[in-house]
Amino acid sequence: MKLYYEPDIALYSKDSGQSAINHIIKNSQAYLRENGLLLIEHAYNQKDFCQNELELNGYVDIKTYNDLNQIPRVTIGKKI
Repeated sequence: MKLYYEPDIALYSKDSGQSAINHIIKNSQAYLRENGLLLIEHAYNQKDFCQNELELNGYVDIKTYNDLNQIPRVTIGKKI
């Protein structure tokens, strides 16, 4: 069966996905090489949350990039 839409589980989560983002950030260092990059796609209003969590977990060179509508959508941090 081919889906022509995103299933609800891909679009909604408890606490606006912050627990999932936090889990990814906290556990990602084990999977990254030195200077490896972690890219987090997030909601328009989660830029500060993602930047803070990355910083708290030892990432550096943290930057957020806007999508084509100039909405903050992806935050990147580098493992040291």
